[in-house]
Amino acid sequence: MSVLSRLFGKTKKSQPETRINKITALESLSPDALMSIALGEKGEQDDQLRVAAIERLDDANTLRDIAFSSTSNQVQRIARQRLAALVDTGKIDFDQLSTQLGDPVKLFAVMSFSQQADRLEQLLSSINDNELLYKMAREGATVKLRQIAAEKIEDREQLQHLLKDTKGKDKAVYKIVKDKCDRFREEEKSIAATQTAIDTLLQSLAQHSQRVFDVHYTAKFHLLQQQWQALVEQANETQQQQANEAIAACQVKVNEVEAAEAEAEAKAIELASADQHRQDILQALAALVKQLAVGEPVEDTQIQQLSAQWQEAATHKPATASEQKSYVTLTEMIPALQQQLTRYGSIENHVALLASADSDADDHPPVYRHLKQRLEGKKIFAGDTVPQNILDAQIALEEWDKQRQAKKAEQHHLQRQIGGLIRKAKDASSTGKLQQAAGLRRAIEEKLAQAKTVPAHLQGQLQQLDEMLDKLQDWKDYAVLPKKHELIAQMKSFIGSEEHPEALSIKIKRLQDEWKSLSKGGGLHKENQEQDQELWEDFHQSAQTAYQPCREYFAEQAAVRQRNLESCKALVEQLKTYEQNYAWDAADWKAVEKVVRLARQEWRSYSPTERAATQPVLAEFDAVLERIDQKLNDERNKNAAQKQNLIARAKQLLEQEDTRAAIDEVKQLQAQWQQVGVMARSLDQKLWREFRAACDAIFAKKQQQTAEFKGELEANLTAAEQLIARMRELTELNGQALMDARKDVDELQQQYTALGFLPKAKANGIKSAFVQAVDAFETKIKRERQLARQQVWLNLFAANDQLRECQWSLLKVTDVEQADALKADAMANIPADQLPSGGLKALQQKLESTLAETRVEQHLADLRLLCIRAEILTGATTPAQDQALRMEYQVKQLEQNFGQKPADARTAFDGLVFEWLAVGPVSAADYAPLFTRFHNCWLNVVR
Repeated sequence: MSVLSRLFGKTKKSQPETRINKITALESLSPDALMSIALGEKGEQDDQLRVAAIERLDDANTLRDIAFSSTSNQVQRIARQRLAALVDTGKIDFDQLSTQLGDPVKLFAVMSFSQQADRLEQLLSSINDNELLYKMAREGATVKLRQIAAEKIEDREQLQHLLKDTKGKDKAVYKIVKDKCDRFREEEKSIAATQTAIDTLLQSLAQHSQRVFDVHYTAKFHLLQQQWQALVEQANETQQQQANEAIAACQVKVNEVEAAEAEAEAKAIELASADQHRQDILQALAALVKQLAVGEPVEDTQIQQLSAQWQEAATHKPATASEQKSYVTLTEMIPALQQQLTRYGSIENHVALLASADSDADDHPPVYRHLKQRLEGKKIFAGDTVPQNILDAQIALEEWDKQRQAKKAEQHHLQRQIGGLIRKAKDASSTGKLQQAAGLRRAIEEKLAQAKTVPAHLQGQLQQLDEMLDKLQDWKDYAVLPKKHELIAQMKSFIGSEEHPEALSIKIKRLQDEWKSLSKGGGLHKENQEQDQELWEDFHQSAQTAYQPCREYFAEQAAVRQRNLESCKALVEQLKTYEQNYAWDAADWKAVEKVVRLARQEWRSYSPTERAATQPVLAEFDAVLERIDQKLNDERNKNAAQKQNLIARAKQLLEQEDTRAAIDEVKQLQAQWQQVGVMARSLDQKLWREFRAACDAIFAKKQQQTAEFKGELEANLTAAEQLIARMRELTELNGQALMDARKDVDELQQQYTALGFLPKAKANGIKSAFVQAVDAFETKIKRERQLARQQVWLNLFAANDQLRECQWSLLKVTDVEQADALKADAMANIPADQLPSGGLKALQQKLESTLAETRVEQHLADLRLLCIRAEILTGATTPAQDQALRMEYQVKQLEQNFGQKPADARTAFDGLVFEWLAVGPVSAADYAPLFTRFHNCWLNVVR
């Protein structure tokens, strides 16, 4: 036989067909018969048949009796539903039903099934009995009734009791009540916060009233006033009085400062008025200066009045340094301008007098100085239009001064020219150049005729020059003739000389030049001129005879130059033929370079030549070579462009990140470089150096990147090893230090992830070591957290044991004060912040529970049952003495929870723990073995 069969026995099979037939037969029964079945007067025990009969009844009295007197809850509920439905349809009058029931609780028990929610709410709104609302919220027949009743309750104490009563029993009502309680708490917090704000503001107002006034005082005061206006409605009379006193004190201080500021402002306005008056006086004086400046007289009384006004203004406020300076300047200008006006009259008359003044004098005449002084008054017109007569006078003054300066500069220039001519004449005399010195003396006389005056120092230099010329003339007469005899003797010694004709011709030419130099400079005195002619003829004849070998030599050289000229012409013709017949489209440019180089060498070998005759041939030679060079240059430029392009490509490769590809490409560029044709050697060398530098840079970059990459790998390896070492250090920590290291571990993992490449040979080992270090930390911190979680429960068990002992002692204590002292001592030893959630509250409730020695046996039974439930939950073995109790409990559970899904073991055991806490005191001897059983089961769950 199955367990269920043994538990419940054999169940009689229902007869569904018989019941259905009976229910169907109800349709034909009379109301009295239906009432009889509904009331169970004929011994009818089938509730479903009674329910069917009730659903067909319309009699209010019968339904009312069944609704509140039937022993079957189901039958009562159906009767109440039927009554509510009849009220909704109007078959039963609501007011009449209310009168018949008499009890509001019964009325609500019926109307809670009404489909007209407004009727139920209207009914509840008419009730002011909080106890009744509390009862309906707790015991109402329907969820709707309980919810509406809970909504109507506003008493906080009732709500708190209702919250405890409905917790875990009525979720809908619990939620409504909890929301209301939460709102009460929020309102309390808001009121507390408002009172705190009022206290803080009152303190700030009091402190502000004692502060020294500064630039921020008024703004702060107004801000505090605004804040107080927002809170004044929530403040009590005492607080309002304190605030008003502080505000009044602040206002007094603000009023005093504002009055002082107003007085200072008035004084500032008065001083500003004095400033303006001084400015008006200065402007009036400036107007007088302008009047005098344009040549219009002013009255002395005006000046005196303005001076008196200035002195009076100074008594109110002294003038600034700038104003005083302007006043002194204006008052000094007025007498000077008056004096000029009296002496010279109008500006135009003064200018006319200047025009007739002598401009050749060394110093400026008084009329110039006075006009210049007079025109200084034009600065008074700064910012205004200067009168035209003053502008014209200024122009006339500047023009007169320019003319004077020009004349003075012209005379100075003439004097410098005369001085320069004197120096040149002295130099010519010193070197014996008499003729040159005499010519310069005549030029000096012409300049002297143009000079108005000759300075004394120039007159002395002229006298010295004339003395030098007289001495030079006497020396010429004495020294020239012997020198010429000497030159004739030297020339005759060259006749028949064996020297090379070119060297000999140079010597002859030198003697001829010396003869000419002796003949320059003014010649001899008149009586020696005939003798000089005879000497010249003798010298000339000797020179012709000595030069004859040179003449023959130079004739032979002329023939050689002619032959070289013909060779040059032939070379030009050959180059022309080469240029015309060469296949330039398929040129061997290196061969062309060689032809050009050899042509220039051959041309240089045809030397000497007659310069004049050679010039046209040379021009033709250069033209042919220029055309060939142009072709060469075009080719060179093309090749240079190719090489520059290769250089540019090589430089671009420096920016390429793929260094290996860049190296391969640069090698291709080097091969292409070798294929490029001719170029000018200097440019070729320059471009080659640039190309090689770019290539070297790429190779160097490769080497650098390789070195950097190796360095980066080593750096990353070192960093990774340090991270692993740090991870291992953190794993060695314990307790709270280990928990606090969680953030450091996360950061270390981020740092490890951010690391770059590692050396290939060590990468896997490093990664494995880091993962192992992290896993070791996670394992340890998980274990620490588990121990920490277990510790709070162990603390709870220990605290419960303390309270058990306290309660056991309280069973024998009758004095209230002594009992309160024991409770206080017990709670004082409990670590409130080291308990699981809800643990402190459970302990407090345990301590406040009612104690009685008569209930100790029940407590012991409750603990024993909790041990059995814990052993069932964890699959542990129950001691033999409790096996029967365990079987009994399991049977009841099968009856109540058959088909329900079991809860999570840990969650279920947490519930058992709180039930364990709620059990009253037992003796230590009885408690110890039971707690050991319960604690062992708990360890099985938490592990």
